[in-house]
Order: sequence, then structure tokens, then C-alpha cells
Amino acid sequence: MKIVKDGTTIQSLDIGLRVLNLIATSDTPLRFVDIQEKTQMTKSNLYKYLNTLLISGVVTKSEESGFYYTGPKLIEYGVEAIANQDVHEIISPYLHKLGAQLNTSILFAIATFNGPVITKIWSPNQSINIGAQLGTILPPQSSSGKIFRTFYENEISPIWFEQAYDLSAKEQKEISEKKVAFSKEPLIKSVSSFSSPILSFNKELIGTLIAVGFSDQIPDSIDDERTELFLNVQQSISKQFGYHSK
Repeated sequence: MKIVKDGTTIQSLDIGLRVLNLIATSDTPLRFVDIQEKTQMTKSNLYKYLNTLLISGVVTKSEESGFYYTGPKLIEYGVEAIANQDVHEIISPYLHKLGAQLNTSILFAIATFNGPVITKIWSPNQSINIGAQLGTILPPQSSSGKIFRTFYENEISPIWFEQAYDLSAKEQKEISEKKVAFSKEPLIKSVSSFSSPILSFNKELIGTLIAVGFSDQIPDSIDDERTELFLNVQQSISKQFGYHSK
């Protein structure tokens, strides 16, 4: 375990958090010997850190197997953090910056039973008719609709699905893997969009990030540098909600 000493952190706290992170993110349960091997800490030091984490409740240990797991206190902190999250407060700075960089309107639509609903719009100085406003339910053929159909795992209104067209298995697979969808002029002629999912720590769809503009301003492939910029922002926002791609 590499320790950075820069005078701006509490070293012991940093080490404890790294041990906790190791337990929380491991693909398989870890015993004492596994943690020691991965951290290269002495047995006496590791025992003290693990004992402190056990007493605090953020880590628990199976007496039968000897495996260490994240504890109930950590889960309690996570639930409280989620309850206190203001989605729009978190995403707003990203929308403004991304809109200025792409010079397009940037929308956010939350995932609901009735379909993706626009709850936030940021537009550049030159206003265009994007064919939608706050409260609009975006249709299945829109880029946001494609994201919704690919990532939303809860029940969906049959009324919304009545408008749906056949999304090919190939396109849906590409959307799932690349986490971006494109749609050319789904609502208004000359106005196109592309979207990406905002995902939570358990990979549930929170909403969709959408860029809308004149068709010549909107990329239509994953290889476009504007798409890369957009996906970087999507990843940054999703990380705010605890999402990790692995």
C-alpha cells in the first residue's frame, strides 16, 4: 500500500480508509491474511486498523469463515447520503459547462414509469426550438427514449410503449456497451440529439443526460470528439452517485 506524505492529510485516517475501500471493493471476500498480503502492512498494525473498523461498525467479520465485509454502519451512511442527495443540484454545474463547450442545449430527464421526463434545461444564448419543455415526456424514438429502453429495469407504462418502434438488438447492445444513443430529428426537422445514462451505485438508471441542437451540431457516432467529451461528463456525474464501471 503506497502512502503519500504531503502534510495535508491525516496519515492514519488515510490508511484506515484504504483498508476499508479494499474490503468494500473486493470481488471476493477477504480474510486477514488476504488483506495483509494486499496492503503489505505488519500484522500488529493491520489488527489495530481492522479492530477499529469493527468497533465503529463500518466493517464486520464472520466468526465462522473469518471473512471481512462492509458493516451495517457503512450501509446506514450510504442510505443517509442517498436520501440527502439533490440530483439537480449535483448535475446543474455539469449541464452549464457542457452546454457552453458543445454550444448546444443540454437537458436532464429523470426515469419514471411514464417514460423519461425533462426536469432540467440549459440553453446557450441563441435559443432554438428543441421541441420540448420542462415536464415533457420524451418518446421512445428520441435518444433519451433509447437510453430509457436500454437501461430502465422497472415497469414501464404500456401507453409509452405504444409509441415505440423496434429497437434492433444490435443497436440496443451498442447502446448498452457504449452508453450513448443518437437520434436524428425525432421531434422537429433539423433538430437532433444524443444521450447517455446517469447511473447509480447499483447501476440503476437515475436519468438521461441529453444534448440537443441543430443536426449539423450533433454528432452521430461514438468516434466524434464531442461524443468523447459528453461521455466523460456522463461518467463524472454517475460517479457522484457512486457508480463504478467495473
